[in-house]
Amino acid sequence: MFSKKYMDEHIKSMGSSNGMAYKYNVDFEVVWYDYTYDAFYHEMMKSYNERQAAGKTSPEEDFMYVRLFREANNVAVETLIKLVVIKE
Repeated sequence: MFSKKYMDEHIKSMGSSNGMAYKYNVDFEVVWYDYTYDAFYHEMMKSYNERQAAGKTSPEEDFMYVRLFREANNVAVETLIKLVVIKE
């Protein structure tokens, strides 16, 4: 949304953009992100993230967690994002 590089790729692949990078003439890159999970999901997600980092999850399990995030509300209660400003 605020990355000109991402917006350029999105415009090229999708043919349109709603991003604010060009609208407000800003440019950021995401260097890190993480989630704070609801207490109900905390242990499950901690275990999954550790196994995924170690390369011990299957594509099916990865898909299951992507689906959980898309279909269940409030699994992640907070999204933390670290941005870097790109200056021209």
